[in-house]
Amino acid sequence: MKFGHGTLSFSFHPAAKQNHNPSAKTVRWATLIIFAVTLFSPPGTRANTPQSVSDVAITPSDISFGDVPIGATSSQTVKVHNNLSVTTALSPFSVLGGGFQLANLPSSLLVPPGESITFNIVFAPTATEKYAGSVYLVAGRIQAYSISISGTGVPRVLSLSASASSLEFGDETLGTKKSSPITVKNSGNVKVTISSVAVAGAGFGESGIANGTVLQPGQSTTLDGTFAPSSVGTFIGKITLASNATTSPTINLSGTGVSPLPPTSYSVSLKWNSVSEAKGYFVYRSTTQEGPYTALNSSSIASTEYNDSTVSVGQTYYYVVTSVNSDYAQSSRSNQAAAFVP
Repeated sequence: MKFGHGTLSFSFHPAAKQNHNPSAKTVRWATLIIFAVTLFSPPGTRANTPQSVSDVAITPSDISFGDVPIGATSSQTVKVHNNLSVTTALSPFSVLGGGFQLANLPSSLLVPPGESITFNIVFAPTATEKYAGSVYLVAGRIQAYSISISGTGVPRVLSLSASASSLEFGDETLGTKKSSPITVKNSGNVKVTISSVAVAGAGFGESGIANGTVLQPGQSTTLDGTFAPSSVGTFIGKITLASNATTSPTINLSGTGVSPLPPTSYSVSLKWNSVSEAKGYFVYRSTTQEGPYTALNSSSIASTEYNDSTVSVGQTYYYVVTSVNSDYAQSSRSNQAAAFVP
């Protein structure tokens, strides 16, 4: 069995030495070198491998981490696929330069035919500057591949914001409760932990955010402010959020407790002409025209007037009256009268 071999040389990118201006942004260059050697099969097998096919395929071909806050990390997965019909052995990986690290390295660096390995490149900037470099791979027939790497370290911004700085509940009847939502958002670039939410002021409350809630950059949650006055008067208060953010919101609260309106009663008054020889009358009511009707009095009344106090607002009622003689025989129904309760 023969082993392929080759020599790979590298140098730091010239750009790392061209920055002589102290006020200019620094660019850090890092180089990841991956050596590989192919375990050849018996003579004749290599001749069957198409020369137009690359020994390995690397995904992605370049990595841009973008802006990453100081102290935070960003990770990208790299996949190396063996296109050959023989096993490829990769040497241990190494990284040159600061800012980039390797993670999740495979336990074996032998890549069987048609299979792949993956690992991660982690960007962890320590300064507010631009970082750049390359990943190099030598595999198979001493073919070299490279992946460009870039990222920028930016200042940490811990900021928590609210969609409103105040809640005005207006008039609220005693014994009732009003709720109003506010959106709380992580408007910085690193995660924020809300340690507590405190409310001050009689009648005011809050719900929706538990102590210890963590918001990732750009993530938001809902805070519900409530007002339930127990006495008449104007009240003020505030909701205060405590967090590890540089700025945390305070929401001012206001509302007025008012007495409930006194209940209003409605009734329909009925009057009709007396009937000779009548000993009494029955009053009937329906909610639909022409019935069916229901008697409102269980026994006959001698009066020619009746007050119906069991009506509801917004309803139309239809009434008829019958008379009874000394034998308690009822007459036919009177003409129908209608009444609308406003």
